[in-house]
This record gives sequence, C-alpha cells and structure tokens, in this order.
Amino acid sequence: MRSKQSFILLALVAGLLNGCATVSELGKNIGDWTRKTWGEAQPAGHAGTREEAVKEYAYDGKRPLLEVREHFLSQTELTPGESLDVTIRYALLAPDPDAPIVVTESRTLLFGRDGIELNRKEIARSQGIVSSSVRLTLPRGLSKGKYALVTTLIAAGIEKKSITEAFVVR
Repeated sequence: MRSKQSFILLALVAGLLNGCATVSELGKNIGDWTRKTWGEAQPAGHAGTREEAVKEYAYDGKRPLLEVREHFLSQTELTPGESLDVTIRYALLAPDPDAPIVVTESRTLLFGRDGIELNRKEIARSQGIVSSSVRLTLPRGLSKGKYALVTTLIAAGIEKKSITEAFVVR
C-alpha cells in the first residue's frame, strides 16, 4: 500500500509544481485514476478473499480480527450541501471461516470537538478484505472551516476508528 500512497503524493506534488491545477482538481483527477486502476471504486463488499486476508495478517484463527486498511474521501474542498464519496477498506476475519460477521459502520463529521453523525448502517459481511463506499451530503448550514471525518467500525466486539485528514468547507 505504501507504494500507491507514495505515487499519489508524487503525482499531486508534480501537478502542483507544474501549475496544472488546484489541489482540489488534482486530488479529484488522481483519485478517479487510482480508483479505476486499483479497484477502490467497487461497490460496497468484497475487495479480497478470506484466504488473502488470512495470509496478509498472519491470522491464527483464535479470535476475530478487524483492521482498517485505507480510508479516503473523493474531495478535499467542499461547500455546504455538497456530496462526497467516502471509502473505507478493512480486513474482517473470524475463527469460523464460513460465518458472516455483522458490522456496524458509522461516519461522523468533526469540527473542533463537535461531531455530527452523517450515516450509520449495520450489515452482514463475508470474511476477507471489505470495501465499503457511501455518498454523504454535507448539511446545508455547515460553518466554514476545517473538518475531519471519522468512520467507526464495530464487529465481533471489536471497535476501530479511522480519521481522515482535514478537509475544508468553503
């Protein structure tokens, strides 16, 4: 995964240095290309098999495993009422290889110490590498400033939080 992140950062910096576009335009174009190239644009569901996850995480099968792999937004500059796509990829494993696992996914918008839950869903997932995407619409009365988005995953008694880097509401 590091090589992909390095590539994206390098492409963004190169585009800015060459005066090609704004950060927002470059981020969207690079995001579109990487999702097409590496498959993150898949609908919510499987992004890798259980066997791939067992191997990658050296899973011993003794207790459930929930690990966040990636978490990203489709845009970094938004206006109130605008929508953005949020994708999170995570590994999900349990001792019983055939058992689906119920996962609660929630997305909370943070501004300073205040949070607004934008989305919550509970869904039974197959084990393996999961890709989950959702389109969120920002509230129309949102104040200008820097925000972060927290995605919380709860499964098999495990809770994991992933916080995106700040994005700007203009």
